[in-house]
Amino acid sequence: MRILLMMLLTSPILSFLPSTILRTGLRTKTSLSSTLPNLLTSTLTPHLSPTSRIALSCSGGIDSMSLLKSYITSDIKHPIDVVHFNHRTRSSMEHERDVECISNLISNDPRCTLKVITNPSSSPFTQTLSSSWRKKHLSKYSIILTAHHFSDSIESQILKLTRGTSILNLKGIEREKYLGGGCLYLRPFVHLNKEELREFLGDVEYNQDESNYDEEKGKRNYVRNKLLPIWKEMDGKVEERFRGLEEEVEEIGEFLESEIIKRSELFEGEEFNVVGREYDYIDKLSFRRFTERYYISSKPIFDKIWEKIKSSIGKGPKWSLDLGGGWIVKFEKGVITVKK
Repeated sequence: MRILLMMLLTSPILSFLPSTILRTGLRTKTSLSSTLPNLLTSTLTPHLSPTSRIALSCSGGIDSMSLLKSYITSDIKHPIDVVHFNHRTRSSMEHERDVECISNLISNDPRCTLKVITNPSSSPFTQTLSSSWRKKHLSKYSIILTAHHFSDSIESQILKLTRGTSILNLKGIEREKYLGGGCLYLRPFVHLNKEELREFLGDVEYNQDESNYDEEKGKRNYVRNKLLPIWKEMDGKVEERFRGLEEEVEEIGEFLESEIIKRSELFEGEEFNVVGREYDYIDKLSFRRFTERYYISSKPIFDKIWEKIKSSIGKGPKWSLDLGGGWIVKFEKGVITVKK
């Protein structure tokens, strides 16, 4: 794992950066004051309709307060709900401080309505339950604005590498993404770094969540507070290299996606036809897409199926593989069937 990550950081291929993505340093404060509101406007406006319900998710920290300030200083007319979640992971005093910072910033803006949503349980949620809880409450909105930035994107790429992933899934956080129920998540700042957001925020009050610096509370915190600072000491161009990686992954992904579409004839209901062909990487990706249709998205399970398939092709026997949960994969006469 360590060798792979070092190769990513030092690869000459990843040194190539498109001029539209490369950032050699912070913009000036004057430039940032117009850049961030303009970014928000250009990201949001194409998706607006008179009936759009918009939520701006705001924790009270640097990132989301920068997003909120961008909205307030923009020319966007559409009203929004500023949604703050109280997970009950911190003291009531800390939460009140969050709400105070948000309220102070929006107090003179009639476009903004503050919505505070509190964990109904007296016990804190786990990280997974917290995410599900937030998504449940945000699902009534058509557009959700979040303040994810490029540092978050790097963290996501690193975590994907540690878990194991395919080249198609190695890209960072997407600027636009539809989730279940037609909710559109927009992240206008995903190509900016945290220092730029901090500079733009200026003297606006915010409340820092100290749990983001607790390395015992999740792998992301460890990557953010331990791993990335060490890499930056070793190589000051870490962010640039990850920008290059993201660009290359996007280009490769577009090519592979077009090849997968060409092989769409392999998908026939519950059957994946592999008769008389040699397997290649496109087949593997195509079959992964096929299994995801049936919610078999776990990479370890998929890899187990794939190795079984590769060892069976050309040998002629029938076999079946019990995936658990009632799911069965069967192989007979060159046809793979996934059934429950």
